[in-house]
Amino acid sequence: MVLSIDDVKVVEGNGGTTNAVFTVSVSNPSAQSVTVDYQTSDGSATLANADYQAASGTVKIAANTTSSTVTVQVNGDTKFEADETYSIDLSNPVNATIGDGHGVGTISNDDTQPVASIDDVKVVEGNTGTVDAVFTVSLSNTTDQSVTVAYSTSDGTRHGGQQRLRGRDRNGQDRAQDAVGDDHGSRSPATPSSRATTPTPSS
Repeated sequence: MVLSIDDVKVVEGNGGTTNAVFTVSVSNPSAQSVTVDYQTSDGSATLANADYQAASGTVKIAANTTSSTVTVQVNGDTKFEADETYSIDLSNPVNATIGDGHGVGTISNDDTQPVASIDDVKVVEGNTGTVDAVFTVSLSNTTDQSVTVAYSTSDGTRHGGQQRLRGRDRNGQDRAQDAVGDDHGSRSPATPSSRATTPTPSS
């Protein structure tokens, strides 16, 4: 009798675990039971990254049957990544020989490519020097690849506004002019938009 193990592919899911069920088979039934050891090992899927859970032990194929199963638990996540693989290998058979003793487990990614976003920031400008406005660029979900995105600044609106100033000149005449506020709250005179004078008495 010859033992073999199949390959299995599962969708990882976004949380919890998914069972990857491998089938261990013999080429023909026997009056004797068959046992064989199994052990998982890392591929591109690793225990360190919590992609799946290690499994090992002995599987038994009962007399007059041809198969039994081994279950490996795959961990779900929301990380965008390529499909990953791990292995399960058979060893130490009893009452059979090993033919294809290498099974491949494939974890199929079901997560979307992350979307980048940037937040809004408000700072108090101060009276001198500079103040850092720190913007945070975030991803909608994690990924196993580095992400780059270009950025640039652009002008917006000024908030100094305009103010109408009124007063008298040294000749005692009324004057009115606009003053435009700069970003630090100072005022600079604009071209007078109107002028008021004291009426000259009629003779």
